[in-house]
Amino acid sequence: ELAARIRAGDMSADGELWRLDYSRVPPDIRTFVLDDYYLGKTLRPIHGENEGIWPTWLDLLARDFDLGSYIHNAVITGSLGIGKTLVSVVLLLYRVCIATCLKNPQHFFGISRGSRIVYNFLSVTKEAVKDTAFGDAMNMMGGSPYFMEVCGYNPDSDYSGFRIPLNNLLPDGRTSNIWIT
Repeated sequence: ELAARIRAGDMSADGELWRLDYSRVPPDIRTFVLDDYYLGKTLRPIHGENEGIWPTWLDLLARDFDLGSYIHNAVITGSLGIGKTLVSVVLLLYRVCIATCLKNPQHFFGISRGSRIVYNFLSVTKEAVKDTAFGDAMNMMGGSPYFMEVCGYNPDSDYSGFRIPLNNLLPDGRTSNIWIT
């Protein structure tokens, strides 16, 4: 119905365009970072209690990596301790969140039905990645009702890879999955 309204020139329907691809409204990146339902319990700055994400990083994320961003690859550089790993983890988890909001992620990304969608954390060694980015991601997901309720994350499990079973049923009767490794 929405597609027909748009084809007919109904410009009042543009606020509903997300319904064509998404089963739920995907959050903008500021909401994702600051709202307690997503990552806010970990990243929202609270004076005297939680440093949170630095404002400059949040502004950069909102400017360059929000929902409509065309940036698909990024290199984040800088000195030790400025938040490069944190920003990388936020970006990866944001992309996972967006994918879990899609009706059919494989179709949206132009890949075959049933294909796995894999988000990887890479480092020099397995231990190094577990002690940094992957461990940070697990901690953030453990404080996020979204990742626990929608994605089935269990903070008490020891994951070497985390599979998110999506509730969307593909046309051939199978469900799709997203992996974080």
